[in-house]
Amino acid sequence: MTITLLRQFFSLNLIDRYVIRQIGISFAVVLGVLTAIVWLTSSLRQLELVVSQGQTFFLFMKVTLLALPLLIGLIGPFCLFISALFVLNKLNTDSELIVMSAAGLSQPKLARPLILVALVVTGFGYMLSLLVTPGALKIVRETIIGARADFISQAIQPGRFTTVDQGLTFHIRGRGANGVLLGVFVNDERDATTSVTYLGARGIISRSAAGNFLILQQGEVVRHPKNGTSPGSVIAFESYAFSLSSIDSGSPNVVFPAQERSTAELFSLVSQQLDDQRFAGRVRSEINDRFATPLYSLSFVLIAFAAMGRAKTTRQSRGESVAVAVVVVGVLRILGFLASGLVQRTPLAIPLIYLVPISGIVLAAQFGMANKLFNFKILRTFVQAIIMPPFLRARS
Repeated sequence: MTITLLRQFFSLNLIDRYVIRQIGISFAVVLGVLTAIVWLTSSLRQLELVVSQGQTFFLFMKVTLLALPLLIGLIGPFCLFISALFVLNKLNTDSELIVMSAAGLSQPKLARPLILVALVVTGFGYMLSLLVTPGALKIVRETIIGARADFISQAIQPGRFTTVDQGLTFHIRGRGANGVLLGVFVNDERDATTSVTYLGARGIISRSAAGNFLILQQGEVVRHPKNGTSPGSVIAFESYAFSLSSIDSGSPNVVFPAQERSTAELFSLVSQQLDDQRFAGRVRSEINDRFATPLYSLSFVLIAFAAMGRAKTTRQSRGESVAVAVVVVGVLRILGFLASGLVQRTPLAIPLIYLVPISGIVLAAQFGMANKLFNFKILRTFVQAIIMPPFLRARS
């Protein structure tokens, strides 16, 4: 019985293929345009690699393009929502929804092509969230760290103090053979309580699987408490490895963000007792976000169908329904972000991350499939008072 129902659901007729083609084209266009806008905006922050770090345009493009999976995963559900609203409004304007309803198509059958597209986008979202995005962000981190290491080894001018990162200053006396740095001075002010100065007669950049390091030889580490209440300390060394991987973390203690770790690694961290409770909260929130975020695609499509999936005779009623749907989608996503923040504080809030998109799916399906107008009275009053012009409110 179940197999028969699934076979009937996934069997496509002419109307299904027509709607799927329309929403597929619309989704591709909207996703491409919004992704390009967001990508161009976010890529401006990486211009530092070319302008001040002396890197190539190829490296700049590599870093910014690798951020696309994260952007697509975030804006994909919204693009699908916009596409569904556009296609349903077009079908309504061209009276195609009226013809379909008159031909005896029920609401579930009308919603079927939209749900199929949403399931495909949801599956694609899971692939991005669980596999592609973490790997891409990790490559971005490694690329930027490598670029900073190249900058230190090649671009720092002898005799000049160069700020590589906020609170981190380098100075070298000169350069020797085989890329050896002579008379190395590193001042690290990134810690809120302690200032650390590294002095080395020689230094060389070392790259390995463990990360990138500046190996200092025959020098000292000088620590100065910033509050001045306790004396500093001086430690002499023959060899000292200064981690260059800490440059982009903003801290001398390198902890890779949960966003850049693989899903398997996050599961491993969840099973451990982490000493850093803030990091443990971010790990817990990240792994649940990866499983919950793709569900918004299905939720938003059903909200769009509940708003516009029934034939409407006036443009005003369609405008009200679209406005209500936009408000509901916005509130739903904000609640999702709030739930994610709560999970960082307590594991008891984990069900909320899934409850938000699932509640949108259930409520929107209840309204859309029952052939009811998705028009809550309170939200409609709010939309009329805030969005609709006075002359339209007078007519209604």
